[in-house]
Amino acid sequence: MELGHVDSAEGLDLSLPADDPITTSVLSTDPFPTHVRVGLPIWNKKEWVGGIYPPGTPPGNYLQPYGRIYDTVEVNSTFYHPPAPDAIAGWAESVPDDFSFLPKVWRQISHVPDATTADVARFVECVSAFGDRLGPCFLQLPPHADLTWKRPLARLLDLLAPEVELALELRHPAWFSDTTTRRRLFAHLAERRIGLVITDTAGRRDLVHMGVSAEFTLIRFKGQGFGPLDVARADDWVTRLASWSARGLKRAYFIAHERTDHEREGAPIARRIGEGLRARGIPVARAMTLPVDPQLGLL
Repeated sequence: MELGHVDSAEGLDLSLPADDPITTSVLSTDPFPTHVRVGLPIWNKKEWVGGIYPPGTPPGNYLQPYGRIYDTVEVNSTFYHPPAPDAIAGWAESVPDDFSFLPKVWRQISHVPDATTADVARFVECVSAFGDRLGPCFLQLPPHADLTWKRPLARLLDLLAPEVELALELRHPAWFSDTTTRRRLFAHLAERRIGLVITDTAGRRDLVHMGVSAEFTLIRFKGQGFGPLDVARADDWVTRLASWSARGLKRAYFIAHERTDHEREGAPIARRIGEGLRARGIPVARAMTLPVDPQLGLL
């Protein structure tokens, strides 16, 4: 996830802003046992053998050990081309019952203003093969999709929302700088129970909009190397998720995009989030207990 990449985040204020008004409107005052799922954006990396995966894990058999550590994952292959349903069914059979896949909507739909109903039907048939392991699909608009995409977006929501649980990821700054548009769009999503993706990346703080428009939220977090700054950022998210849990949030999906040189060590951001939530009594299904680099333990 290169969106908002900066070489160094030193001197930037990466603390979480206040909740968007839609969050206060959607979340109730009644506490609910929020189920937080924590995972990574990929599972099929041979470099993780001996780190995240046990030594000797055979090639192509990475999803099964991944599912023992994490309980959710992004599926980016669906963005480039819908995999065959039997391939997806095989993935679903490789993970525990409580696992959730988060497929990205096919770019033939998300990046084309006049996507066809046939393309939507093909995508829906594809992801339906996940069965009860299908989590929210996230509709990621292209970076150039500005406010001229209001009508195409409305059409995409009409086509997709009745078929799959949906989370919307906006990228163009205009959706956030135009207060009236933002307020109306977030309210419309809340009426239709369509979720929002919160993209926490250092160089685009407008994407950290803190809007919760459904009973769930999807957080995509880009780390900066797991130094003290990332530790503080992760802890900030634990605090905010605990606050939302106390106000009725039912589900949260937290995807930790790590710098490559820290992935093998066991995805420390994901581990930090899981440990912090568990310490606050918020259920996190997986232990995420991996060998810890002694240097990371000093942070």
